[in-house]
Amino acid sequence: MGALLLGVFLLAAGPAVAGDGADLTTLTAAELQPRLASGEITAVAVTEAFLARIAAVDDAGPRLGAVIEINPDARAIAADLDAYRAAH
Repeated sequence: MGALLLGVFLLAAGPAVAGDGADLTTLTAAELQPRLASGEITAVAVTEAFLARIAAVDDAGPRLGAVIEINPDARAIAADLDAYRAAH
């Protein structure tokens, strides 16, 4: 999750939003946690929001070069976390 939080520092460009309209990439870890716990959002949705944000700003936009590497297993890890949360 730490790598995902790096995206919090990037400006939004077509935000992914929670049920209440909150931009997932601007929420703090403390704000994300209860939403994840309640099932309002998923780790996969948060991961996709940050990957899209990185693509928009680092790859296609102003090319800030702020992200050195993206874990190629990020989506799978997020899905595993969602499955774990659902089981517990």
